[in-house]
Amino acid sequence: MKEESNDIELIITKVLNQEATVEEQSQLEYWLAESEANKKLFESYKKIIDKGQEYFNSQQHIKIDVDAEWAAFQDKLAAKKVIQMEPKATASSRWLQIAAAVVVLMVSGYVLYNFISKDTVYLQTADVPEEFTLPDESVITLNANSVLSYNQDFGKNKRTVELKGEAFFEITSDKTRPFIITAGEAEVEVLGTSFNVSVNNGSTEVIVATGVVELSSKETKESIELTPGERGLLEKDSKIIETKNSDPNFNAWKTRTIIFEEADLVAVVNALNKVYHANISISTNVSQSCIVTVTFEQQSLDAVLNVLESTLDLTLKRNGRQVEITEAGC
Repeated sequence: MKEESNDIELIITKVLNQEATVEEQSQLEYWLAESEANKKLFESYKKIIDKGQEYFNSQQHIKIDVDAEWAAFQDKLAAKKVIQMEPKATASSRWLQIAAAVVVLMVSGYVLYNFISKDTVYLQTADVPEEFTLPDESVITLNANSVLSYNQDFGKNKRTVELKGEAFFEITSDKTRPFIITAGEAEVEVLGTSFNVSVNNGSTEVIVATGVVELSSKETKESIELTPGERGLLEKDSKIIETKNSDPNFNAWKTRTIIFEEADLVAVVNALNKVYHANISISTNVSQSCIVTVTFEQQSLDAVLNVLESTLDLTLKRNGRQVEITEAGC
């Protein structure tokens, strides 16, 4: 296909929104026939347009600042150099801007939602983590399937955000404006530091990398102060537990560095499921001799599994991200 790379995205969008001419439909069909990769990319776009349509149909509940989000969308693409797309004004409809503003495509395989509802800004990830810079220059890395929201006047008088899921925070120091995170039934307050927060099944976990963090219960007002290497857990019953962090992989989902020191196979599987959002299970009895000491740096799940398979003499039954360990020879 002789179309410029910055045209194919526009043609796909027009076809999916039933705005394409017969010639454009033919161009797309020719492009799809060129490779399986093109077909997969088209399916990714289709999912995005479908998700955008869901938001579009629910605008009675969500007010989208289309112009601002369209500008932000273009900035993201330019910054990441993922897609060089410059739609012609005559070809792009208002819906194209809304769809792109509501649902941002990243060709590497994940979708990022960034939209404004009333006075609140929402940042949401889908399949993989994503890094954001807030108006105060604080850097937030959201784990997959997580949401961070904050008011549009964030930073003017206070810095308050709400987290659903998991995130690693690197907070810009500002003694006059503490950074406050609402996470489930917990409240986390800092001045400037880095730490991990995870909300799961009604409990909130905080692990501190640098600085000092205050973890408190919204219900009981009980609070503890955490320093580097410490872990705080607010349980469902509002009880707060403070311990030393014993998990070297607490933020491996962000760093993609996974460290195992004489770890048993069950612990290894649990860590891999969290880091890669996989579904690995063990359907056989595992000997206590199945111990792993290894470090993985920026490796894919398949690469990690291949190492474990040969090292521990495992038999794996694979189906995408669903992996069953059926035998362990270690």
